[in-house]
Amino acid sequence: MPSARRWQPEPPDIRASDAERERVVAFLRDNAAEGRLTADELDERVGRAYAAVTRAQFAPLVRDLPRSPAGTSFPRPPRRHAAVARPRPVGALGRPVGFVFIALAALAALRLPGLILVLVWTGFAVSLALVAVVAVLALALSPVIALVVLAVVAVRRRAMRSWAADA
Repeated sequence: MPSARRWQPEPPDIRASDAERERVVAFLRDNAAEGRLTADELDERVGRAYAAVTRAQFAPLVRDLPRSPAGTSFPRPPRRHAAVARPRPVGALGRPVGFVFIALAALAALRLPGLILVLVWTGFAVSLALVAVVAVLALALSPVIALVVLAVVAVRRRAMRSWAADA
């Protein structure tokens, strides 16, 4: 069974695309707008960026700036004192626990007022429907209820008369 090809970093002598040139130029202009490059430095670097044939020629143009443009990573000198990365608490799905809490809080903040209104109006509609059902049943069954009450009263009177006659 053949083994899978291992990932190899791209060599710096890969030819640069027009899109990569435009990303580097946009990055240089952003840094000039932030005051990191003078107008003369910007003109020189933009000219060299458009004239670049390989990706390796971009590295000297952006190496002294704080971050490289998206899609083009250039090696930087290592830091003297690298910060020790603390492990973040991770939930069951592999996402940081804080992200889950923030997502739930945002969902509650956005959906809770609407949910409360839906529950209140649903409760109001259900109670109104119950009142309507009781009213309809009372109207429909009122003759039957009246007849049952009259029958009970008549049976009791008869029973009272029979007790009075026996005594």
